[in-house]
Amino acid sequence: MSYVGDGGKKQTFAGFNPTTKQQNAMSRPKEVFIDGESIKDASGDERIKFTDTGDFTVVSDTATAAGAGVSAAATNTWLVETTNGITITTGQIDITGLGSIDGDNTVIGNAGTTDAAAYLTKITHEINGYIFDVRVTCVEAPTTGEPDIDFTFDTSSTAAQTAATDQQLEVEADWTLGLSRHWRVAGASNQDAVGGFTAGLDDYFLHATAGKGSGAAGTYDAGKFVIRLLGVKVF
Repeated sequence: MSYVGDGGKKQTFAGFNPTTKQQNAMSRPKEVFIDGESIKDASGDERIKFTDTGDFTVVSDTATAAGAGVSAAATNTWLVETTNGITITTGQIDITGLGSIDGDNTVIGNAGTTDAAAYLTKITHEINGYIFDVRVTCVEAPTTGEPDIDFTFDTSSTAAQTAATDQQLEVEADWTLGLSRHWRVAGASNQDAVGGFTAGLDDYFLHATAGKGSGAAGTYDAGKFVIRLLGVKVF
């Protein structure tokens, strides 16, 4: 069935007489977004980005860029979104191209170097909120370097092959595909939450560190991780 015109004044359909506003709404084309298109704010910054696979990305803020000491990493991407008062920071890290040495707690950075600023990102309460929950999941097992990798938050931007031990998230195992670890307090994973993280990790730099004192030295040719941090901002 179709609308019946009556001289351009109004339309009728099964006894329904729509107003001009209703007619405009009914004739408005459906909004369709294709791969790579996005919704932007008034400043032109992307806030929601669409893909043809059905996934979409929500961006509320821009994460702090990584240091030069991990520039060889195949992937180091961070996204920040705030929904209903909870700020979610998500990192996708591929450590291929980085290197480990034989030394407990030593920072993993550009292979064969002691390059400064070997941090993956920096946490600030303005961007990421005060962190109360961290989860890391391995989606590709690390190979040809030390597979027992901890994640350490330090108040200093630490160089590759230098020890970092401040707020250390200990895995106590070799990473394997599908292995996931969860922290609400620094130390061993999956502990009961007591005390939380120092200062909510505000102004802390995140490093990947070797988890063994007699670990494997080498340049990684695989190793992918998804890191999720939950935080809250001052309101």
